[in-house]
Amino acid sequence: NNSMTWDTWFYDNSLPACLEFAGTRVFINGDTLINLLTYSKISGFNATNITPMPCPVWAFDNTIIQDFAFLREDTTLQKVWAFDPNLGTEYLLFDFSLMPGDTLITSSITLSGQDTMIVDSVDVIQLLDGSFRKIIHMHHIVGIFMQEFMIEGVGGAAGMYLPPINWGMGTETYLGCVIYNNDQLYNPTAFSTY
Repeated sequence: NNSMTWDTWFYDNSLPACLEFAGTRVFINGDTLINLLTYSKISGFNATNITPMPCPVWAFDNTIIQDFAFLREDTTLQKVWAFDPNLGTEYLLFDFSLMPGDTLITSSITLSGQDTMIVDSVDVIQLLDGSFRKIIHMHHIVGIFMQEFMIEGVGGAAGMYLPPINWGMGTETYLGCVIYNNDQLYNPTAFSTY
């Protein structure tokens, strides 16, 4: 759906003033066939800063469209897979059938290695447009304790096309604004995510 966009921001906890150093605005850009399976092509624009550091104001360069990911879903199974073109295989990105105590194993080797998450709770969240969606709270079982979430129809704490990433206290990604038909559905300042 081209009328829905997701902003994903990249930040570094070691930066002295403003944490964000890059970002992307992504959208679904049609379908493509890979290995006889239909994937939605996730494309978008990179953020560019329009004021000097340390705290830039960001804009998105809409002159160059890049492909960021290829996703497919099975609504019956409540699962979303991503295709990794570097490995030529797909991996499980989101599983909305999970219940408390269940384990989610993501296997995006090129992004973060294999991450194992334990589901803490399954709740309902009200988005900014008044709609309600399932939200799954979970945490990593190894490394630095970090909580993550997945919101059905929106994406995860790391963004719409990124798996939970256990990078510790260095560079991280987080889901920013989600906009549908010019209405904001999600804003991390409105919901406490960490």
